[in-house]
Amino acid sequence: MTPVLCIKALRIMAGEEPDAAFQLDVPALALDPGDCIAVTGPSGCGKSTFLEVLGLLRRPASVDTFLVRAQSSSDMLDLGVSDDCSHLRQGLIGYVPQMGGVLPFLTARAQIEASLHLAGVAGSKDAAARLARLADALDLAQHLGKRRSELSGGQRKRVALLVGLSVPRRLLIADEPTAGLDEQNAGRVMDALVTVAKEESTAVVIATHDVDAATRAGFSIATIESGILSAASASAEHRKHG
Repeated sequence: MTPVLCIKALRIMAGEEPDAAFQLDVPALALDPGDCIAVTGPSGCGKSTFLEVLGLLRRPASVDTFLVRAQSSSDMLDLGVSDDCSHLRQGLIGYVPQMGGVLPFLTARAQIEASLHLAGVAGSKDAAARLARLADALDLAQHLGKRRSELSGGQRKRVALLVGLSVPRRLLIADEPTAGLDEQNAGRVMDALVTVAKEESTAVVIATHDVDAATRAGFSIATIESGILSAASASAEHRKHG
């Protein structure tokens, strides 16, 4: 099976050596289609920063291998040598931030439709049907006509996830997707992520403090300790629990 993501010897730093304020090393990480991995660790250990690198919002300090599988192909794109990967965020890679993600001047539906337009699938019956299923799963169908000011905090959180899920991806990244949600809505979010992973062969990576919820949902757990992400057995563990 061709992996969705393959990383070797990735280093993330804030500042310059030897006085860097922050450093995180990822010796190796490989994700197959449908894999779900939860990155855990104490606050300030670099979970969000790592997800920003995966989401192409931040460049690493150095990397030996950073490959992502091309759309509808087994070819692997080398992100480690590309100067501009922004176009990939419209197709291959989806990123859902921990905070924000919902524009104040658009309804939820209009923001989602803008995402579909950028991906070139606006007006598609299949895309509309898929969106309706996801909105129902996240208990948002009755809220899509609302703007940010009309949504509760939990609804905004789920709308941001729905925007990220609105287009099928090779790799979906979500930073603390259940933070601030009650148990029922947190369960809806985790179920939606796992369903997309299984049905669309999307690799899903989240950062979370809720290890129990991630484990119950079937996510493999990768832990950041002492500036190192340990995730060598993530794919194998997911298959064992899946």
